Amino acid sequence: MELEHKKRLQELEYNKAKEDASVNDAKLESEHKKRLQDLEYEKAKAESDRAAKLEDENRSLRFNQDFESVTKQYPAANEHKEDIVKASHEKKLSVQEATVLVLGQKGVLYQGLAVLGGGSTVRLFELDHPSPWSAFIEYLRAGIWHIWSGFDHLLFLLSLLLPAVLARRRNRWEAVPMAAPAFVNIVKVVTAFTLAHSITLSLAALDVIRLPSRLTESVIAASIMVAALNNVFPHVTEGRWRIAFAFGLLHGFGFASVLAEMGLPKDARLVSLVAFNLGVEAGQLAVVLAVMPAAYLMRSTAFYRRGVMPWGSSAIAAMALVWFVQRASG
Repeated sequence: MELEHKKRLQELEYNKAKEDASVNDAKLESEHKKRLQDLEYEKAKAESDRAAKLEDENRSLRFNQDFESVTKQYPAANEHKEDIVKASHEKKLSVQEATVLVLGQKGVLYQGLAVLGGGSTVRLFELDHPSPWSAFIEYLRAGIWHIWSGFDHLLFLLSLLLPAVLARRRNRWEAVPMAAPAFVNIVKVVTAFTLAHSITLSLAALDVIRLPSRLTESVIAASIMVAALNNVFPHVTEGRWRIAFAFGLLHGFGFASVLAEMGLPKDARLVSLVAFNLGVEAGQLAVVLAVMPAAYLMRSTAFYRRGVMPWGSSAIAAMALVWFVQRASG
């Protein structure tokens, strides 16, 4: 409105000046056009500034809305909002991409990856180019965190290890007399599971072979039911490592789904794959070392043989059944 007013005043001044015979018409016309051009420029600049301000306000609103959604998946983002805003602006990233990049750099990314049967994240190392060492550390941490938070993998392994300190005699579970048989059982199961999932994890991560996610996750849930119910209604008592190996192949595809979502850095694919696998093994070994000594000490008690084995295994099977239904039905 102010610019329009100035424009009208300019027109009045111009008309008045034209009536003055002493004024040079050509010079007057030139000055008049220049003033009008200046006023048009001021008008265009003001409109551009208003549009830019409105766009900034809309962008800020969209960012806050997206950020609120992202914090539900990555609660740690609240503590690093300033860095996330900066990364989003400087690197032209979406809110989620900037969040994953910043949290990954600060070593807290994997707090957002604890998911039963899968997760959702973006390809961290397509946003940044890590050194082989930094990639190794990040993927090692991811592997450890995934096995610790992947309750389905742990419950499958636990179901196979619960009977490791027992022996089946006269249709009942009895405690092994010495540590050696229990140790051998544990080593067989853990080694078979590790070897099997390492094979398929590597093949899937390198795009040699892939299976549909729903099929993989459903069969993983089914494998837990089989392992747990075998403790309640024993059919395989001496060769549980075979179950560990057979179903471990499918669990490897489950591990690979995490790598598929994270992405392998182009310059450190092998290093990252090995690091993730080592992380899974380290996390798995930590759980075994934490649980099995206690199981060995309790093996002779009625609580373990008549409580933990049948009822604990039944609870695991029931939980796996729920997961199977959820995953199979989509």
